[in-house]
Amino acid sequence: MPSPQRPEPPATGTIGWHELYTTDLEAGFDFYNKLFGWTKITDMDMGPMGVYRIFDEGDHKQMGDGGMMNKGPQVPVPSWSFYIHVDSIKAAIGRVQAGGGKVLNGPTQVPGNAWIIQGQDPLGAMFSLVSSNE
Repeated sequence: MPSPQRPEPPATGTIGWHELYTTDLEAGFDFYNKLFGWTKITDMDMGPMGVYRIFDEGDHKQMGDGGMMNKGPQVPVPSWSFYIHVDSIKAAIGRVQAGGGKVLNGPTQVPGNAWIIQGQDPLGAMFSLVSSNE
């Protein structure tokens, strides 16, 4: 039986961006470069937060596929964060709050004319949302 086709981003409910919070940006990037062939698009200076590396998974998207950075003290362990596409950030914030969740950061406009939030569900799990619509 053939596998079902996954919708292409930015379809609602798909992963649109992912970020690695690491203890060593260069070693983390080197690992994924060797494992998957990911390439660096650019490094952005984020001031006191350090360098934010945008990478491409091989499909040569102009804005890249994700980012990597050294984790800040507020991030307890190295981890990946995934941004799920939603129809509208404002509408999603309403659904998050109505469901007992919290918006921890945002809404914030980011390069590519997208809007993001980082949130927490009622049990404490972290998540992130992205939309091209405020």
